[in-house]
Amino acid sequence: MRILANCSTINVGGGLYAAVNFISEALMSNAGKQHDWYFILNNRIIQELKLREINIPKQSCLLVDDSPSKLKAYYRISRLILNYEKKINPDLVYSVGSPSYIYFSAPEVQRLTNPWVTHPNVWAFFTLSFLQMIKEIIRVLIQRFFVSRSQFFITQSNDAKYGILKLTKIQDWKVHVVSNTLSNVFIGQSRSQIKVDRSYIFCLAAPYRHKNIHLLPKIASLLKRQMNKDFCFVITIPYGHQLDIEIKALAKKFNVEDCIINIGPITQDECINWYRKSVAVFLPTYLETFSVTLLEAIYFGLPIVTTDFSFNTDILNDSGLYFKPGCLDEAISQLLIAIGKGNSRNPNDLISEKDYKLHYGEYSDSFFQTIDFFNKVLKYNFNVNKIIN
Repeated sequence: MRILANCSTINVGGGLYAAVNFISEALMSNAGKQHDWYFILNNRIIQELKLREINIPKQSCLLVDDSPSKLKAYYRISRLILNYEKKINPDLVYSVGSPSYIYFSAPEVQRLTNPWVTHPNVWAFFTLSFLQMIKEIIRVLIQRFFVSRSQFFITQSNDAKYGILKLTKIQDWKVHVVSNTLSNVFIGQSRSQIKVDRSYIFCLAAPYRHKNIHLLPKIASLLKRQMNKDFCFVITIPYGHQLDIEIKALAKKFNVEDCIINIGPITQDECINWYRKSVAVFLPTYLETFSVTLLEAIYFGLPIVTTDFSFNTDILNDSGLYFKPGCLDEAISQLLIAIGKGNSRNPNDLISEKDYKLHYGEYSDSFFQTIDFFNKVLKYNFNVNKIIN
């Protein structure tokens, strides 16, 4: 099968590593080597691939300097992409970010994991100002317009699948759920705790408002009143981003500048060290599809404090420490429990790699399911064309 993996809309967050992990598996695994691969990439993805010592031949790759999701770049980038598709004539296009904003000639499978498009909730909207809310509604309406005109999707949860089916009115089988799995980068790495002087609380998140990272200064202030130990929230916001500036100002206001450190965007290799140095993971998010951070934290044996939503409880079950959205007092109580557990965790309690794979699967399984769905799409497309002709 000749497959074009379109990553033109991917720049930050979980989507970035989803793209990098998929490309790695496509090029390095036996299952991937059975197919001919072509890629549409940007410099951010190229950088991540180089860190893994993966170089893609120029003849197999189109490098774009902007995203078709941007109005000013749409016409130019879409023409480049469509000309490239015409040149390589793929059997199928897999857009790792959805919507792709492109109408391909080949059948296209889109990986849609944006919860704002599939299953938004009121709490997420409450994190936005009035102007931000208007902008978000317009953005989501545009994205839904493009999504509603697509036929085949891969997503990560049943909630997202139901949202896609409701929006597109397509047949059930055309939306395939492939659960998130741990990246191969983590497998086999040391998981022992690195002892440090401070109690680091890892808050791995992209700078989206619904992630609620902007609440950390207030939470740190409340936690400081109840803790004698030195603690520090670790965030991964791009330096100079509006959210980074806001958090610094709020940290100064609440007198907790020493309780929050921004390390900027990090690689998955760097994530490993921070999981090992941290005593807990804190995810105050109000909207997700399937956060792989939960799976990573489980793998490293870290207590997880997060919101009491189904996208968290369905994965963590009884192992999570939950708080109701908007209830910061509950969050503080759970953080105190998590810090206590994290500081005294026993390496013998770590889940074995065998049990982890049995319970949560492994990336090769997800890749195989994805390829299998591609085959179903091609078979369906072949039969439809046969009937038409």
